[in-house]
Amino acid sequence: MPTIGNESLKNRVRWAAVAHAIAVGLVLLVVPLLLPHNWLWGLAVLLVALLSNSYWAVLHEAVHAGLGRSTAENDRLGRVLAVLFGSAFGMLRVAHLGHHQFNRHTHDRPDSFDAGRTSRAGAFLRYYWGMIFGLYLGEVAGPLACLLPRKMLSRLVKRAFLPAEPAVAAYTERAILDPRTLRQVRIDGLLAVGLLVLAFWLYGSYWPILAGFLVVRGFLVGFVDNLYHYGTPLDDRRFAWNLTLPHWASLLILHGNMHRQHHRHPGLAWHKLPQARATQGDGFDAGFAAMALRQLKGPIPTTRLPRGGVAAPSL
Repeated sequence: MPTIGNESLKNRVRWAAVAHAIAVGLVLLVVPLLLPHNWLWGLAVLLVALLSNSYWAVLHEAVHAGLGRSTAENDRLGRVLAVLFGSAFGMLRVAHLGHHQFNRHTHDRPDSFDAGRTSRAGAFLRYYWGMIFGLYLGEVAGPLACLLPRKMLSRLVKRAFLPAEPAVAAYTERAILDPRTLRQVRIDGLLAVGLLVLAFWLYGSYWPILAGFLVVRGFLVGFVDNLYHYGTPLDDRRFAWNLTLPHWASLLILHGNMHRQHHRHPGLAWHKLPQARATQGDGFDAGFAAMALRQLKGPIPTTRLPRGGVAAPSL
């Protein structure tokens, strides 16, 4: 079987990014004009919504600067994808790269709670709300918070992370208040919200279809977001689960299921993750579906999570 070169694979992902962007653009701006003539267009909306994790995988590649042939092209594609996602590329990049740098810090482990400070009921409510829609809502609302004056935004960041995480606070404040980043986040955030407002206006009485699209998108992205870190050690930022998937499904999310390799080598292109896993002799910890069901058990007391080593997948 002939092998596919790295450049060819990169081109395919760039075209996948364009295809995803066109599909979401059609859902937002064209489908509402067609729905009055044929309600079956609603099924097309559902299909695009079900591809939300693939969409995020392509956007995630842009976050790691692996989507374009140049930095400028990468960032242009990333910004378009992020706006169509309902957010801002700069915000998503700051948050995600911070996740890599400070994985499992106090505010980056929704699967755990301190029983001495938080009630079990409160922890479960926060956990499931984040999984169902809260994470996505935060990604939409975050850029709008950046419209605040710089001093207020600085205080907001410090209030969120201090005193528990001074390093995270310093990183976030420095990254998000960078003049170029902040300007782009403000512009993209307004474009994203404006696009959603226009889309709801176009849908008119069919607005529940668009609302359903956003809910399905938010749920799918939120449900998978912490899947690779559920029940992992509290103090090992380079650890994540490797989860088995059929080859076609793994390709659909750009091998994101090989998440331990991604955290060990964040700058490694998606198509090199399988080879990295094989070279390191690293196996899989559990099935993707099995871990998805396991995380439905809810948040875990921090006293039950391991420290200083690799945990077994069974909790």
